[in-house]
Amino acid sequence: MYPTTIDWVNRETETIGVYGLQLTRVKKTSINKSNFNNNTNGAWIMGWENPIEPRTEQMPLYISNSTFNNNSYAGLFGGHFSDMYIVNSEFNGNHNKGAHIQDSNGVVEISNSHFDNNSLEMGFWLKNWDSYYPNGKSVTITDSTFNNNVAGMHVQTSGIFTLNSVSASGNNKGDNVSGNSGVAAYGYGSIFVNGGNYSNNSHCGLYIESTVSIMLNGVTATDNEACGYYALAPSLTIVEAEVQSSPVGILEFLGTSTGSQIEFELSCADRSNYYATLPNEDKIQIVCPVTGKAIIKRLNNTAIPGELPAGYTYASAFSLDILQSGKSISYISEGGRVNVSFDVPNLEEGTVYTLLYWDNGSWLPLKDFMLDENGNPREFNLHPNDPRMILSGLKLVFEDGTPRLELSTNFPGIFVLVQR
Repeated sequence: MYPTTIDWVNRETETIGVYGLQLTRVKKTSINKSNFNNNTNGAWIMGWENPIEPRTEQMPLYISNSTFNNNSYAGLFGGHFSDMYIVNSEFNGNHNKGAHIQDSNGVVEISNSHFDNNSLEMGFWLKNWDSYYPNGKSVTITDSTFNNNVAGMHVQTSGIFTLNSVSASGNNKGDNVSGNSGVAAYGYGSIFVNGGNYSNNSHCGLYIESTVSIMLNGVTATDNEACGYYALAPSLTIVEAEVQSSPVGILEFLGTSTGSQIEFELSCADRSNYYATLPNEDKIQIVCPVTGKAIIKRLNNTAIPGELPAGYTYASAFSLDILQSGKSISYISEGGRVNVSFDVPNLEEGTVYTLLYWDNGSWLPLKDFMLDENGNPREFNLHPNDPRMILSGLKLVFEDGTPRLELSTNFPGIFVLVQR
C-alpha cells in the first residue's frame, strides 16, 4: 500500500546517510520550508517506481522554500512525475548535480530558484519524456540561476520550453563541448528564450535544438569561449539580442532537415555563416558573402554519380548545391567560401584518406594543404583559368580527439571521402 500524500514542512535532514529523504510512488509529494543538506543525495524521490507501468494516477511533486545543498552527489535525484513545481528553493554546492529529473512527462515549472556552484556536472538535468510515455508537456523556468557549474542546464522535452529572465553564466569547469554551455536544450516543441544572461561559459551561451522553432528575445550571450548561441531549427527569430558573433568552427545553423537532406536560405544580412552537421558527423560550413538556397544531401556508396577510380574505397560522401534564381551555381562569385569537414572512420597504420570531387563526369583528387611563401594557405585553381578555387587544401585535424579531413573551396558540388 503506497501513501496518498506526504507533506514535509519545516523538516531538517543533514548528514544522516545516503538519502536525506527517500520516497517512491507517493501520489502527491509536497516539500515546504525544509532542508536536505550534506547527504549523499539530499532527496531521492520517484513517482512511478517502474517506468513502464500504466500511469493511471497523477504523481506530482511540489517543492517550495527549501534547500538541497552541499550533498556529495545530487541535491535532488528523482523522476517519473506527472508534474513538477519548484519555487524559491536552492540546489547549490553539490558535488555532482544540483537536481537530476529523469523520465517525467508532465508540466514542469521552476521559479525564483538557484542551481549554482555544483562542481562535477551541471546545475539542472531534465528529461521530460520517456519512450513509454513520450508526450511531455511544457517546461517553464523563470527568474532562476544556473551559474558557475560545469554546465548550467541540460533539458530534453517534447513540449514547449520557455526561459524567462534566467541566468546561466560562468559555467566553465569542464571540457569545451556542448554540455558545458549555459543552456543545452533539445526539444520537439518550440523554444522561447526571453531575456536573461548566458555569458562567460566555456562553450556556448545557448546550445539549443528544436524540431519546430526557436525565438531569442532580448537575451544577452557574450564572452563565451565558443559562441553566443548555436541554434538548430526550421525557424529562428532573434529580437533585440546582444549576442556575440561565432568564431569560425563554432557556428550557427538555420534550416530544415529530413535526416539525409538539409535545406536553408542564404542571407548574410544578420549572420556571418551557415553550418550543418549530417547524421554521421560530416560537417559543412558556408561562409558569407553568398546568397541563394543551399541543399545538402548525404550520399551512400550507391548514390554517388559514378564508379570510383581503381584503388579508392568509399568512406563517406555528400553533395552541396547552391541555387541562385533557381539554378545551380558552379562557384560562389560574391566572395564566400565552403568549408568541408569529414569525420575520418579510423587511422590504422597504413590507411590513407583523401577527397575526390565529381567534376564534369569524372572524379578529381583534390590537392593537399600547402603554405605559400608568406606562410598562408596556398590557393589552387581547380583547373588553369578556372574560377573554381581550392582556398585551403586537404588537412588532417583533430577535433576533441577525433580525426577529421578538412578542405576549403569557393565551389559547391559532390565531395567523397575515400580510403586508398
